[in-house]
Amino acid sequence: MHDAEGVGLLHHTDETINLPSGSRDYIHTSGVLHHIPNVTAVLEEFYRILRPGGRARIMVYNRDSIWWHLYVPWYLQIKKRVLNRQLPIDVAFRMSTDGFECPISRAYSSDEFIDIARNAGFDGHHVGNSISVTEVQVWRKYAHRAITDRRLSDEHRVFLREVTQDHESMPLWRGRRAGIGLMVELTKS
Repeated sequence: MHDAEGVGLLHHTDETINLPSGSRDYIHTSGVLHHIPNVTAVLEEFYRILRPGGRARIMVYNRDSIWWHLYVPWYLQIKKRVLNRQLPIDVAFRMSTDGFECPISRAYSSDEFIDIARNAGFDGHHVGNSISVTEVQVWRKYAHRAITDRRLSDEHRVFLREVTQDHESMPLWRGRRAGIGLMVELTKS
């Protein structure tokens, strides 16, 4: 599970981490937990192995993103027809992120993920979002067309209508970058 440097690998089916309780100050995961079947169990293990005051920085896929609301449902499902338009958004999203056959790929809102972490014992807050080049390009080129396209569900069109831009012309939703990468910081009290 881990080497002498304290670096470890966790297999996607593991729900326990072979480290002593209270033995770590910091945990970082980027692009991992959104592929885990039982994220709550893993967060509970993170809580167990962290010392009091220990922190975890976690990046998961963001539901409040251009990827979720424009790239998948309009660009991939309606315009390009790469994914069947009848697929539910969570299934189409899963297929769009890490290959068609990726078995698990979830997106969370910031509040949703922090609530899951709180249930595991953590205090948490949103750190920021990262946005992909693909999202920026698709947003700049197709957002207006998608907003006016009645084939796109109201949920997505409402989200896209609320997107503004910052001083760098990057899409923002409710003051946050509207990108696929959601970063939260969790603290063990």
